Amino acid sequence: MNAVVTANLVGITGIARRLVQDGALDEAVARTAMAQATEAKVPLAQWIAEKKLVAPAQMAAANAVEF
Repeated sequence: MNAVVTANLVGITGIARRLVQDGALDEAVARTAMAQATEAKVPLAQWIAEKKLVAPAQMAAANAVEF
C-alpha cells in the first residue's frame, strides 16, 4: 500500500511553502529557516540561499512558480 505523506503547511508561507510543496525543502527545515531568518532580520529567500538549504535551480524554479 502506498501512503501519501503530506506536510503540515500551516504557518509556512511564501517561498518556503513552495519549496516544501515541491519537495525541495523539508517542513521542519523550512520552519527553522523561517525562525532564524526572522531573528537575523534577513529575507527568507536570502537566508535559504546563503545557508545553501536548496540548490540554486530549485530556488529559481520555486520563484518562477510562486511569483
